[in-house]
Amino acid sequence: MIREIVEKLLSSGLSEDTPDIPVEISARHVHLSQEDVAALFGAGHALTAKRELSQPGQYLCEERVKLVTPKGEISSVAVLGPARSKTQVELSAGDARQLGISPPLRLSGNLTGAADLVLVAAGGAVNARGSAIIAQNHIHMNPQEAAQLGVRDGLRVRVSVQGARSLAFEGVPVRVNPGFRLAMHIDVDEANACLLAGRARGRLLSRGQTTSAGVGTAADIPPAPAPSDWDWAEGVITEAIAKKLCATGKKRLLLPMRAILTPLAMDILASNQVTVERMAEGRAG
Repeated sequence: MIREIVEKLLSSGLSEDTPDIPVEISARHVHLSQEDVAALFGAGHALTAKRELSQPGQYLCEERVKLVTPKGEISSVAVLGPARSKTQVELSAGDARQLGISPPLRLSGNLTGAADLVLVAAGGAVNARGSAIIAQNHIHMNPQEAAQLGVRDGLRVRVSVQGARSLAFEGVPVRVNPGFRLAMHIDVDEANACLLAGRARGRLLSRGQTTSAGVGTAADIPPAPAPSDWDWAEGVITEAIAKKLCATGKKRLLLPMRAILTPLAMDILASNQVTVERMAEGRAG
């Protein structure tokens, strides 16, 4: 009975009817301004659509570019259309290391502090200053889908991505627009961590809070706690044990699946902003 109560509390009001979220791998790609399209492929050139993407109106182009920095280069990088007002290069952390640059973590459209690189194509080259970011994972959805999931634009949520090695992603921003279609986008590094080979499904685990700064800045996404911020407990976690855990100042509590967290203990942990996670087996170190 206690286990059933705990599981219901941990679900944060989410029901079994809450729909799964399609998860797509977003590999490195470039969005070009029309000015840079002309500089790279010739005056009057228009991007050539090759294949429609999951988000309405977005498409993969026939055109490809090379990314170049003083320390490295990556060839045959996809261009996505249509053209945008500003050129933007979306990379994974692994791509950034290969290029020898340190772009910030940003949502698409936010180029604050973005890194510099050069774009090269058959028709020319562009010095794309302040264009490169590490793409922040996020979820697209339209208002009807947001209502079904019980979330709103700007909310951060926790999502479990189901793969050969399932992982829970914290602080995933929700982006709501009538022109969107439900899909969570993760980069290649994140997909590799889950051992995904293609599209997958995600499960909403909990709903977060709207950020004061609004979705789109690095400050919106809290850094993952370092190992020193973890704590561990087993057996039955009572009110007294929860108070002792909170007194340590640590903000993440790892529990084995068989551990029992009483309602009073859960209230104490929540009031002290301690995140509770369930581990299938073993102890995180």
